[in-house]
Amino acid sequence: MRFAFIAAEKASYPVALMCRILAVSRAGFYAWRRRPPARRTRQDGSLAVAVAAIYAEHHGRYGSPRVRIELRDRGQRSGRKRIARLMRIQGLRARPRRRYRTTTDSRHGLPVCPNLLARRLTVAQPNTAWVTDMTYLWTAQGWLYLAVIIDLYSRRVVGWSMSERSDRWDNAVAESFFASLKLELVYQVQWRTRAEARTATFEYIELLYNRRRRHSSLGCLSPVEFERRNQRLLAA
Repeated sequence: MRFAFIAAEKASYPVALMCRILAVSRAGFYAWRRRPPARRTRQDGSLAVAVAAIYAEHHGRYGSPRVRIELRDRGQRSGRKRIARLMRIQGLRARPRRRYRTTTDSRHGLPVCPNLLARRLTVAQPNTAWVTDMTYLWTAQGWLYLAVIIDLYSRRVVGWSMSERSDRWDNAVAESFFASLKLELVYQVQWRTRAEARTATFEYIELLYNRRRRHSSLGCLSPVEFERRNQRLLAA
């Protein structure tokens, strides 16, 4: 580890000085540099790069279990403890989910639609139960309101709309989606315009959430992959 530290810092400090402070010989350091790295060390280096890439792709939301599944599906198998160690060395930790603050205010005299699902959040067929809700996104131009429709079967966002005006919806599954959206996108940026927010939200929903983001409730599959696999089973 001392030789590795010297190699990492040699552009900033003299090698002789660091060897003296760390009580190692210069000859030992240069011999270490000439020695080819061990096979597992090379593998760890390659794996660490892949782990960091997946972590970045998913906005810091994935911990070692989901990173391991993502690697496996890309043809690279490794133990969870090894991945956790490489993440720890690189300072990569899954961002904790913030407590979601409900924005729907039902204390009003306006008509309220009945809750037909009665909190039954699992269905056996696609397109038999859709849920909807809305949230708001801040930009320098003012609020942008986002409404989504989610298929309860696969948690896929099947429809969505953005507007400068709001309306009322209330649903736990949609609120869970909004919690992910805000943690993985909204809290990471500051939009100057509503157009920027629209583009970023489109990319998050269509390119990441529906197609790539793994859900524990779906066996760590993305909504699109969950539908694809189960369509084969339903057709069999």
